[in-house]
Amino acid sequence: MDLIATDLTSARILVVVPARLGSRRLKNKMLRKLCDKELILWSYESAVSCARQIGFMEDDFFGGAPPNLPLEPEDSLVDVVVACDHEKIKSCVERAGGRAIITNSGLASGSDRVWAALLDLESGLDNTRYDIVINYQGDLPRCESSVFGAGLAALRESGADIATPIVAIDEQTARREEVVKAIFANPDPPPPPAIAAWHMAKDFTRYFDNCSGDGDDSGLREYHQHIGIYIYRRAALERFVSLPPSRLEQRERLEQLRAVDDKELTIAVFPIADAPIEINLATDIALFEQTLGLSSGIT
Repeated sequence: MDLIATDLTSARILVVVPARLGSRRLKNKMLRKLCDKELILWSYESAVSCARQIGFMEDDFFGGAPPNLPLEPEDSLVDVVVACDHEKIKSCVERAGGRAIITNSGLASGSDRVWAALLDLESGLDNTRYDIVINYQGDLPRCESSVFGAGLAALRESGADIATPIVAIDEQTARREEVVKAIFANPDPPPPPAIAAWHMAKDFTRYFDNCSGDGDDSGLREYHQHIGIYIYRRAALERFVSLPPSRLEQRERLEQLRAVDDKELTIAVFPIADAPIEINLATDIALFEQTLGLSSGIT
């Protein structure tokens, strides 16, 4: 696609945390408390922390950059907002000093909610358009703070339309249907001065039989879990939400397969060290609370 230049310096970036009140598996999930703080606030704060490492924020509720940032921010301006479907979520975020907007409760997907938020915000800006849009899932209360920077580097250096993280996993984990696997090509390492590690995605699947794994002559196989954070060039997100759900997307219940099936959109996957805990069940809340304070490099 003919999108913005691959040099993303000085890009205007929007980070959107889509959040629905309804959930099939965990009632009022976004407002469930994890260690006495609502899930949506954990996720919003994590998105803000990640955003601080890639640019300069006009306003947020932290009141100053955290110390000892491992990366120097680029000359980018970054906004972070929660895009929700209910006043209860909006009020929760705003009481904490965050920023949230209401989007149509009938929107079909998180990507549609992200696009709606972008249009809403741009309508209030004077001749300002966002160049990059990051979809940070509302059910990820913590993530490696360097994930946005790594994703932007992969986007810039691969020339892809979308970048999304992956984590290496073992075969036992890969066999679980709820773990989405990424399948990618293995090109030669990018030439200097490239610094990002990335591969071009070929497919995503829930089913182990569709995923042969990556390996070498020793017979050892490596599998990769897909993490649902998406970094879009603006034109790529606009195209994505204009497409109807694809056959594979509907079969596997994986929205990212719409981009794979499109044949025009390209996806770069990039590695991060650890898979964040995704909150879908009450047992996930218990696991998250148990792990607090035990990990490093997580914000």
